[in-house]
Parts: sequence; structure tokens; C-alpha cells
Amino acid sequence: MDHILYVEINLICILIVVLEIIQLVRDIDQSPRVRLFIGLMCCALFSFGFDMAWAFLHAAGAPEPLSWAVNQLYFLALNLTSVLWLLYAETCMESPWLGKKSLFGLALAPAILLQLVTLTGLVFHIDPDGYQRGPLHWFQVCVAYAYIAFPAIRAYIKSKQRRHYAHRAEYRMLASFVVFPLLFSVLQLFLGGDAPMLCVGITLSIILLYQNRQARLISRDPLTGLNNRTQLIQYLSEHIKSHDKTLYLLMMDANRFKSINDTYGHTAGDRALVQIANALKKAVPPRFLIARYGGDEFIVAGEADSETDICQLRDHIIRTLQEDNAASGEPWHVSLCIGYAAYSETMNTIPDLIEAADRELYKAKRALTQ
Repeated sequence: MDHILYVEINLICILIVVLEIIQLVRDIDQSPRVRLFIGLMCCALFSFGFDMAWAFLHAAGAPEPLSWAVNQLYFLALNLTSVLWLLYAETCMESPWLGKKSLFGLALAPAILLQLVTLTGLVFHIDPDGYQRGPLHWFQVCVAYAYIAFPAIRAYIKSKQRRHYAHRAEYRMLASFVVFPLLFSVLQLFLGGDAPMLCVGITLSIILLYQNRQARLISRDPLTGLNNRTQLIQYLSEHIKSHDKTLYLLMMDANRFKSINDTYGHTAGDRALVQIANALKKAVPPRFLIARYGGDEFIVAGEADSETDICQLRDHIIRTLQEDNAASGEPWHVSLCIGYAAYSETMNTIPDLIEAADRELYKAKRALTQ
């Protein structure tokens, strides 16, 4: 392939990724998963840049040590991209092993070993004819794709498990990340190393992740990070006709929330809402959807085997919030009043289900005042 076209393909991929990085850096959301996503894109960007630099050097007949050094940097950037993808995907899936130093170190070990092996010349070497694959080139491919495939397979398995159906769409997206790099790597093998097809595959997967994040922003409450009303309605529309288990909806609002705003200010009120949201995330199993319905009202929806399970969930939410109150150090005490309803054949629409839960909520509130 002409070196100019090789450079042009890398430049297009670089431009796309740079534009997405700029948008993310400007975003108010700088959560750990967003920072990992930015890091992943920056490493991918460096890999494209070093690949493009090598094309220039090769065309100009640069000294072999310089070409070797640029290719080492290319593999290092590619290696870091794979590792950051693993960390990003596992963070999205809230994997508990990320907090364990021994497992974290074990996860990084193959990447470190790969980089050391790359220095030996067994993965690639440079001769007068240019870049040549070494006898352990397969090791580099296997390690890189293991980092990509491991979380993708886990995400696919989770997407098939009923207890994770509230997050099924996101897990399917994570599972699909591996498709483009794998497909375009195969194309690159058939084309010989003359086409930068891997950078195209990585760029397409990054675009997929970015679009999914933008879709999540549309469906998320910006203050609490919970699902918003739009996502709730979509979720109920998809599950209201399910006949495997009974669909329940828990409607809840904060007790005496107005007094927090009046006494401590609206910023304190926002912190109280975030406190409630965090307690819900901690207490509610992943098979349920949690949404902020509006103001200080929240909804939890999902299928359960029996009403007893829902009562236990309600009590667990209340206990979790009480425990968080004790640990928060805030001057206020946040509590929730909760009512719930089960979908039945007598209900014709989603508002019927929400209204039934709302009636139960106000029964519970009246009971508190008596």
C-alpha cells in the first residue's frame, strides 16, 4: 500500500479520536469510568501516531535503531490501550476484583511480561527491508486480545443472566467492543502488514463506546447518575408484558425534604438527593432498575418471585439509608417513605402501574403522620 494512504488512514482515525477526547474533557462528568475512557483513547491515539511515524521513517529510509524505537513505543501504547480497556469494562461492570491488590497485580502481569518480551526482538525486528515479525509475534496478539476478549466474554455472559437484565443493553455494548479490532486484525493479516487496519477497528470500537455513553447521558439524571423518567418508561414498556415473574414498582420520596432545603440551602438538598441515590445503588440488586422520577421522588422497578421479596427489599433500602445517615456526617437525617404495587392484567397502561404505587406511597405517608 502507498505510504501516503497509510498515513491518511491513521490521520483520519487520529482526528476522530481527538474530537471525541475534546468533548469528553469538556464534559462536567469526570467519574473514574470517564477518566479511564479518556486514558484509553489517549493511548490509542499515541499508537496511531507512532504507527504513522514509522510509515514516514520507513519511506525516508531512516536508521534501523530509530525505526525500532518507534515500533517499541507503538507496541507500548497498544499494550496500554488493551489494559485500559480491561479496566474500563470491568469498572462499568462494577467488578469487585478491582479493589483487590493481588488480583489487580495479576491482571497487569501479562502486559508487563509482553513489554519485556518485545524488547528482546522476538516479537518483531527491524532489518534493511523494514519491519519483520518475530517468532513470538503470536504472543503479542494473544495477550492483547486476551485483555479485550476477557471482559467482553464476561459482559456477554452477564447480558444473558436474568439478574442483570436492567443493565443488559450496556453489557451487550461492552461485549461487542471486541468485534471490530478482531475483524480488522484478520483483514490486516490477509493484507500483509501494509494496511493500518487495526487502527480502523480500534477507532470504530471507540466510536461505539462514545455513542453508547452519549445515549446513557440522555437517559441519566445529571445530579444522581440514576436513570431518568425517559429510561424508566422505556424499561417498563419492555418488561410490563413479561409473564415469567410479577413486575413490581416501588415509588418513594424523601420525608421532610423541604426542611433540608429551607434550613441548609439547595446545595445541601442536592447532596441529600445524592445520598439517597447512593443508598439505593447499594441496597437494590442489579436486576432492578433505579430511577429518579422527579424532585425528591425515586422509583425502583423489577420482577420478583413474591410480594415478600419486595417487602424485604423495601426494608433493606430503609436500613441502608439509616446506616448511611450515621456515616455521612451531615447535619440532617434523610429517610424515605415507600409504597409499592404489582402489575396486574387489570392495568392497561404504564401510568396505571405508577398511579397504583403512588397511592400506596401516600397511604404509607399518612400512616407516618398518624
